[in-house]
Amino acid sequence: MRHQLLIPTYNRPRELARLLRFLAGGPDGAAGPLAAEVLVGDSSRPENRAANRQAVAAVAGRLAVELLDFPEEMPAFVKYGALAAAAEGDTASFCADDDLVVPEALDAAVAELAAHPDDGRVAVQGRSFYLAERPDGLALESAAYWRDDLSAADRWTRLEALFAAYEAPFYAVYRRPALQAAFAAMPAEAEPLWQELWLSVASAAAGPIGRRNEWGYGRFVVDLPGFSDWHPHEIMARRPMRLVDGMRSFRDGILAQVLAVPGDGPEAARFDLLLLRYLGGFLSSGAVDDLIAARRGRAADGEALAAVWRKWARGAGRARGRHLRPWRPGRGAALRRRGASIGHRALRRLTRDHRRPVETDEHVSLPRSGARLTLGQEFLLPSGTGAPVPEDAQVRSLIATIDRYWACDAPD
Repeated sequence: MRHQLLIPTYNRPRELARLLRFLAGGPDGAAGPLAAEVLVGDSSRPENRAANRQAVAAVAGRLAVELLDFPEEMPAFVKYGALAAAAEGDTASFCADDDLVVPEALDAAVAELAAHPDDGRVAVQGRSFYLAERPDGLALESAAYWRDDLSAADRWTRLEALFAAYEAPFYAVYRRPALQAAFAAMPAEAEPLWQELWLSVASAAAGPIGRRNEWGYGRFVVDLPGFSDWHPHEIMARRPMRLVDGMRSFRDGILAQVLAVPGDGPEAARFDLLLLRYLGGFLSSGAVDDLIAARRGRAADGEALAAVWRKWARGAGRARGRHLRPWRPGRGAALRRRGASIGHRALRRLTRDHRRPVETDEHVSLPRSGARLTLGQEFLLPSGTGAPVPEDAQVRSLIATIDRYWACDAPD
């Protein structure tokens, strides 16, 4: 089965070069190149386009890679749609230029779709993990251990699961026609928040999305967003009512063009409730109170955003901030948090090596890159998700992949 990895890039030549070196087999080529073809979609400024061409040329002998040029002013999701439209393989998936994809997991997802060509699934997705670059190295902060119900046969069950614990299927491995169909009716003028949600709803409505219980995609989290209109808190910080206006336009378009249901019937009301539940998590988090306080002090847009981003969008969300709460050893060689006993199979090696119970974040020195990797507790011990603690072998393998990726970095 022919797979194409789609990499949109915009003014991040160092990050793109690092990713391409990683996909080509690592700094020494020992890992072997990615089996898939790579399409890079570049809308960078001229000086960065030149660097990107050099990065592509540097790996072209080891990696099947093609560079596509797009206008600098092209909106992000419009460019993503154009990249998807350019794909010609059986399957396709995205990887941001500053993220990383786990090659073994990508190959496994492609193979799973190839083995079941007529099972109705539109995509297969592994679990995402979240990395942050810190002054003292890298941090593996958390992972997406939740939400397996997107594989349900019933469309509404999938939609309920999507909005109950939102995780964008954007980085899943898609059957190429399904990916192109999801982009086809997406409004080109909408804010990126609603364009991403459009792709998610269109994908979940089209068919089941399989879940593989392995880490397949790594996303870098940032202290403050470098984007515009892509996150509810960011929109509320700058133009609050645009969140309401955008929601209404998104809702009407999805009902008419994706779900094909009347806008005033019971199915529309059902979708409205799902959408309100999704947005309600942002409105009830306490972020609105912080934004009111910031505006009371006549804060500028950027200052108002900074007041909520680290605390709510990042701190109380997927990464829980930089300072994670300590764990306490409980009875029976378990660790306790909030009175709940949690097994620690993934920490047996660390406990053995350190000859003590693990009570706080652990740190690993990466042999290839020389970096220090912090293993956050939200990654090592998923709580409240019903997910099993990751196995030692899974942790070791992922650490080796991150090390190989980071060793591909080069100074500016």
